[in-house]
Amino acid sequence: MTNGGKRRRGVGGTGFGLPIHKVSREIIRAVAANESVVLVGDTGSGKSTQLPQILADSRKFGVFPGSAICITQPRRVAAVTIAQRVAYERGKKVGTEVGYAVRFEDVTSKETSIKYATEGILLRESLSDGLLSRYSTVILDEAHERTLDFDILLGLLKSVQAKRRMHSSKGAEANGRRKLKPLKLIIMSATLEADVFCKYLDCPKLDIPGRKFPVERFYTITPETDYVEAAVCATFQLHSQEPEGDILLFLTGQDQIETVEGLVSEHVRNMPQDSQPLSIVMLYAAMPPEQQMKAFEPAPKGTRKLILATNIAETSLTIDGVRYVIDPGVVKQRRYNPMTCSDSLTVVPISRAQVKQRAGRAGRQGPGKAFHLFPESEFFKLSPTSIPEVKRTNLANTVLQMKAMGIEDVMLFDFLEPPPKSALVRAFELLLSLGALNSSGNISPEGKQMCGLPVDPKLAKAILSSTKLDCLDEILKIVSLLSVESVLHMSKKKKDDAHQAHLKFLHDSGDMLTLLQILNNFKNVKGQERVKWSRQNFVNARPLTKACNIYTQLSTQVKHVTATVTEGGGSGDKVDDIMKCICTGYFSNAAQRMPDGTYQTLLSAQKVHIHPSSVLFKKKPDCIIFIELVQTTKLYARNVGLIEAAWLPELIPDIFVVS
Repeated sequence: MTNGGKRRRGVGGTGFGLPIHKVSREIIRAVAANESVVLVGDTGSGKSTQLPQILADSRKFGVFPGSAICITQPRRVAAVTIAQRVAYERGKKVGTEVGYAVRFEDVTSKETSIKYATEGILLRESLSDGLLSRYSTVILDEAHERTLDFDILLGLLKSVQAKRRMHSSKGAEANGRRKLKPLKLIIMSATLEADVFCKYLDCPKLDIPGRKFPVERFYTITPETDYVEAAVCATFQLHSQEPEGDILLFLTGQDQIETVEGLVSEHVRNMPQDSQPLSIVMLYAAMPPEQQMKAFEPAPKGTRKLILATNIAETSLTIDGVRYVIDPGVVKQRRYNPMTCSDSLTVVPISRAQVKQRAGRAGRQGPGKAFHLFPESEFFKLSPTSIPEVKRTNLANTVLQMKAMGIEDVMLFDFLEPPPKSALVRAFELLLSLGALNSSGNISPEGKQMCGLPVDPKLAKAILSSTKLDCLDEILKIVSLLSVESVLHMSKKKKDDAHQAHLKFLHDSGDMLTLLQILNNFKNVKGQERVKWSRQNFVNARPLTKACNIYTQLSTQVKHVTATVTEGGGSGDKVDDIMKCICTGYFSNAAQRMPDGTYQTLLSAQKVHIHPSSVLFKKKPDCIIFIELVQTTKLYARNVGLIEAAWLPELIPDIFVVS
């Protein structure tokens, strides 16, 4: 409390008028009486911003002893923006009483008592503090999204609760340390399908009354063959025929949003002079925060706002003024095929719960309308809820972390819903081939080193390999670049200029070396000149700056996990050594060219195509390695590099043999 004991009043007030405050006493009583509580409330009810404050202020009256409350979010953008909002409401600077921690960025201090964090950050904290002794309460927000980290955290926290319960019953802590209180756990969900959490934790559920208005829902008569074109047509039909109110259009990702923005802008330029103005804003996770905020700003008087958004606008964020929703009924998901050992980004149908969530965006402030670009009959064929990530993603990183936490038998872990056994088996096989586990299935010394690096095990392996091949600096930069959003700015208005500007950075060995050259050039430019340089060269300054920061942090972390860096240990060809390091982590993504010009992965015989944006798209080398697959019209390999097939038996002799 500051400013004379009053909370600071800012834009939108302090949140006291939000629905959650109508049941704040019931929540306090439920949390005081139970170790775990499930809280269900719509987006905009105040769960994320107000509950931690309600609990923190109650603790001051002796209800909740302990030092800190941790609130997890599935997305870094939500962790950062919500922490900033709560700090503002309490009249504090971010990083003092209220802070946040996301990958590669920790804005907290010893005095932080309300901490927002991504789920992965709390998992990493448990590696060094198995009892999470710093926290009196953990709140898992956006539980309905069922991310992989959420499911692991839930099982872990259930175990921590049992250990803390036993710990507190023993009386005073040995070795002079303070006695730990039982851990309070609150699960927050925006959907009504929360009984699975109540059953798992054997706990009560509380509902926050919402502020809903009726939403009229419309469907197409037949399926749309081109939902992007249909979405643009629906936008202008709405704009010309419906009364005031902003439009929210859901799309699958940044590329599609930028494509639609171009199509809509062209239509706007051709509208009659007396038409109502249409303001277009975009909203996706990789956008700079200051640009994201434009989606929440009211449009000028007499202007309708069109928000082009990913599923980040489904539940994580509330946008005032929306009365119309256009829903193509699809989302982009990362899916793992354990048979081929490959990840791919694929556009898939959303669930019935997501359809309802999207439609509900139109009824937050008044009656609204939702336009679904698929027949109503298709709605009933959709899955009731989304497939949890634990059932569709690569589990290697998760298994390695669980091993590092001391969980000996991952198969017996108390999952909310167990993952497919085939995926667990493949995760063990991959970790064994990376040297992260030994033949007994226990974490190896190299595996412990990998856990000390906040990156995927494949990238961690490449980093550790680079310490032996004398190219650590280059690999750290490449890993940093692979950890941020797109560096290249592909201007649609100045496509030829952008292409010409990028030519000077192109490297014959592929995309990763091209990115490295861009970063090296960027680092040579100082201060404010970087923004000008980036504009001239059609690259994005923000992700490059972020990559520089990640590089600095990784450089420090590598020193903590490995004391040996071999100088002069490489082959003498720096480019070859860099690509060999990539091979040690991503060997399962090695592919050879087939007679028809396509590529086939060496281990799984999967047919892939080099993405058109790749440096190697037209060159078609004999053998390549890639970082990820993207499923669109074809299965495309992205971030592609040139390698020699003869390297693989030398680098991974247990898997590849000399032919």
